[in-house]
Amino acid sequence: MLKAMKTILFCLSFLLSTQLAFAQVKVNSSLDRDQGFVGEPLQFQIRINGARQGVEVTPPQVPGLEIEPLGPPSSTSQTTIINGSMTRFVGLVYTYRILPLAGGKYQLPAFQVQVGKQSFYTDPVEIVIRDLTTLEGKKTIRLQLIAPKTQVYAGEEVRFRLRWELLEDINEYDLRLPLVERKDIELDLVEESQAGSTTKLQLGPFQVPFYVTSESQAEGTWTVYWREFRFFPLEPGEFAIQPARVTAMAVRGYQQQTDFFGRVVRSPRLVRRFARSNAVPLKILPLPLQGRPAIFKGAVGRFRARVTSPFADLQVGDALELTWELTGKGRLRGITPPDLSFLEKDFQIAPWSAGEQEKGKLRFTTKLRPKRAGALQVPPLPFAYFNPEKKAYEQALTQALALNVSLEKNLDLSHLRPGSSRSLPEARKLKFYGHSKTNPFHPAWFALFLLPVGVTLALRQWAKRGQKVVSQSLGPNWQRVQQGLRAAEQSLEKPELFYQHLWGLMEQENLPTWKALLEERRYGPGRRTPETCKADLVQLNKLLNELQTHSPSKAAP
Repeated sequence: MLKAMKTILFCLSFLLSTQLAFAQVKVNSSLDRDQGFVGEPLQFQIRINGARQGVEVTPPQVPGLEIEPLGPPSSTSQTTIINGSMTRFVGLVYTYRILPLAGGKYQLPAFQVQVGKQSFYTDPVEIVIRDLTTLEGKKTIRLQLIAPKTQVYAGEEVRFRLRWELLEDINEYDLRLPLVERKDIELDLVEESQAGSTTKLQLGPFQVPFYVTSESQAEGTWTVYWREFRFFPLEPGEFAIQPARVTAMAVRGYQQQTDFFGRVVRSPRLVRRFARSNAVPLKILPLPLQGRPAIFKGAVGRFRARVTSPFADLQVGDALELTWELTGKGRLRGITPPDLSFLEKDFQIAPWSAGEQEKGKLRFTTKLRPKRAGALQVPPLPFAYFNPEKKAYEQALTQALALNVSLEKNLDLSHLRPGSSRSLPEARKLKFYGHSKTNPFHPAWFALFLLPVGVTLALRQWAKRGQKVVSQSLGPNWQRVQQGLRAAEQSLEKPELFYQHLWGLMEQENLPTWKALLEERRYGPGRRTPETCKADLVQLNKLLNELQTHSPSKAAP
């Protein structure tokens, strides 16, 4: 009973404290200045004392003023003592940026602040904005966004041009394009081969090369900076390219001033300039469902595909490098190569490599190993895409690839490994008196007693000769081989790269036995895992130690 009473009293005290907290909420606001220039942002701050949650602020809409928050509100707790009077602030601070787009007088209405069920309003403020963007009544700086198409399909290329025109010399500037700073948009530059010279301009946080031209108009000679961009909107719906804007300081003649040492110097007289472009609304259409192929994976544009191979004649077990290349107009990021699983009856298939993209081309490579001899074929490989110009799905087919596969040659490589020996021929049966039987008194029996001694001497001589050959051909490269194995160890988690590295090492050091050992590991099914890489590396190190043991010239590790 006592415990229940304590719980009830706690809840009542909490509710009472909450109501008192809301009753003590105070809201005030401040503007950093009430006068400014076109394009020069002002800062408006709202301080909410006595509340840290359940707060919602609604800014007003004012034509000619762009109002946006500068990040989320900050939670602040501070105590101020002035002339012995203590003031405590515990609450939230909201900061807004107000950008004037045109000159004149503006009445900034009250911001509504909702704290729980209570509503508060900031004091209205009058703002005076001066327009210094013209020279003798004429515009001296202009910005434009130009897009040839405003209705596209999802995944289709959208191109637009940013154009900045100047009638005056500019001393400093701040050029912004909101789309450039968005991280969810893949924005690319469109290269123009015959557009002329370029100069780098600071566009937000990036340096972008702009093409430069000059145009004579009624107002005078304009200097024009322009650049074309492209991106691929992936989601259907409404989309808008937000306006670009620039704030600059233009040179309006020169004036004489006195520097720190009393000398008369000539310095430019600067005036503020501001320009804002138009917005470009886009309508993104969904891809149609009618006629969509089962192999379609989202490619939009116009494409061509082909396959290539360095040779067409090979043996069973040989590796055939196959390259699939896609070219055309459209988004190449995210495209995957065709599925080759239907070829597993005749080939062992390695995974596709990572795509290599350059100048409108996307290239993938893989390895095919024939399982049988005969006339084999890689049939045409289809690639489905949506053509926005024809508003229909199409397929790009590669050419068929004919292969002539012969039986592989069985080579005895045992003599290449020191320590191995060939099998001796069976004892020859001698004929005596026309019968096939062994003659106990034949002189060949004496040769049998001498055979172990002769074989021993011959094997010793053969071993010395083999050691000399190994020393001359491989001995000087032992240190390089060990270094190569240590380098390969760094790519154990990437089996394809691991075996490619080892294969190149075998080619460089002329180790055919090692190449034969790696042949199955490199392309065999189920062998391309980090565990098998570690096991094969251990086996190669063991073989290396064995070769060094039989070699008279050992290199230091």
